[in-house]
Amino acid sequence: MKDERFAQVRACVFDVYGTLLDFNAAVEEHRERLGAKAGPLSDLWRRKQLEYSWLRSLMGHHIDFWQITAEALGYACEALGISDDSLEEELMGCYRKLDCYREAPSTLDTLRHSGFALAVLSNGAPEMLEEGLTAAGIRDRFDVLLSAEIVKTYKPHPSVYMTAIDAGGFEREEILFLSANGWDIAGAAAFGFPTAWVNRAGAPVDRLPFSPSVTVESLNEIPSVLAAGKDIST
Repeated sequence: MKDERFAQVRACVFDVYGTLLDFNAAVEEHRERLGAKAGPLSDLWRRKQLEYSWLRSLMGHHIDFWQITAEALGYACEALGISDDSLEEELMGCYRKLDCYREAPSTLDTLRHSGFALAVLSNGAPEMLEEGLTAAGIRDRFDVLLSAEIVKTYKPHPSVYMTAIDAGGFEREEILFLSANGWDIAGAAAFGFPTAWVNRAGAPVDRLPFSPSVTVESLNEIPSVLAAGKDIST
């Protein structure tokens, strides 16, 4: 039976960090050096990175995501009693070449071969996206890389999601937005996109007014989801 939620989808727009690229990979590369602090550092670094993006958006004091990432790392290291400038520099270097999730390349190839336009829409600065996706070996799968730097604020502000409309010539209902971040999915759904939440951790749905159109455990479920929208046997 045809799934009408995705019947009009012609393009897939992906979040990057946590969705295509594993932000934990930077710390994982230094796990032996960090010992028991590795997990807490990765978690706190990510949490402060997101908090700083939201707070700066609310305060109207924008800096690019690379600087936010560095400041978040500095806070996390100090909070955990890690005093090692060379380590911070190495961790930032690793953030420019994060591993992609193992199912990402094959999923992107399947979607491209099925005729879907592909793009990313990320808080990441343009050079971060170019370098990171290239290092992960998946840059060539995308027609366009969209950064929040275009509008100088961060997701989930509606103006960031609007850049996908402006760039591709698609209507809201023609764009499936995919993210592993529940807050990002809520923002995209509020904007009017059909959404796919890549919920690898099995987290509960956020208590917000907008829920994902579909929840999957892995990116490799997406081609089947979209095939159902086109009433194509998979």
